[in-house]
Amino acid sequence: MKTTGSELKGFKIYHQTNESENLIDYNRADLYKICLFTGKGKIHCNETEIEIDGHVLFFGTPQYFHGFDWGTVAYQAYSCIFTKGFMQETRLTTDLEEDFLFKNNEFPVFYLNELQWIQLSTIFKEMLYEQNHQYRYRNELIQSYIKLIILEAIKQEPFKDIFYNNLYTRNIV
Repeated sequence: MKTTGSELKGFKIYHQTNESENLIDYNRADLYKICLFTGKGKIHCNETEIEIDGHVLFFGTPQYFHGFDWGTVAYQAYSCIFTKGFMQETRLTTDLEEDFLFKNNEFPVFYLNELQWIQLSTIFKEMLYEQNHQYRYRNELIQSYIKLIILEAIKQEPFKDIFYNNLYTRNIV
């Protein structure tokens, strides 16, 4: 049975390796980015340079100018870029994702172990698959994958910074 798919707007995912011909331009000011990288290199964020060697997950926002310097011949990266509208169009985004993606004042970089790399690369592969196939609820499915990536990243953050700040800024009845 063929399902009529909706047009995918405001989202794109890429898989890159050292053999990729065209590297992605991450510097569009209106896009949010989530990148999963393994290898050695540098992430440039405004005036900060972050050395990486191994598995890394990082999030970029329009407030930060950033880019990569690949330091190794062998690397692999998954990068998804999306607009704020893409995440908000179905109202599946909760306050937690809103705070993490759209109100965060930091440039979050998360160092991953091998198991985390495997888990997250599987999610990125699923998004890559869905991007290239027609499915009526494709946007919602991809948004759910993004939410899952955010939740996996938040597991590494000090829980109190996110949870307690939100808890104390809201009225408790």
